[in-house]
Amino acid sequence: MDKKKEPEIKDVPAFMQSCYDWLEEMEDALVLEPREQFDKAIIGWIERCNQPNIVCYDVRKVIDIFKKEDGMTEEEAWEYYSFNTVGAWMGEGTPCFLHRGEE
Repeated sequence: MDKKKEPEIKDVPAFMQSCYDWLEEMEDALVLEPREQFDKAIIGWIERCNQPNIVCYDVRKVIDIFKKEDGMTEEEAWEYYSFNTVGAWMGEGTPCFLHRGEE
């Protein structure tokens, strides 16, 4: 995870362009790297009382990215996610991960 900086991607969908706009305003928000892969899993942001807003990822999309981009099996992707992604506290700007109840 790293501080946000807009990746150089051509032909980004309108949703992602608006995502870049609000990410610019979220100074403390952290994002998954490489952005070229993981920005596709962003589904919005979370507002919290007296805390900075954070980026929200769809956990199923994150798992699918690990499988596709890194050649992991489903089990390997979940293990990696559990330890290295959701298990990596990077401070108040650490992103959150939404389980949509489909797993």
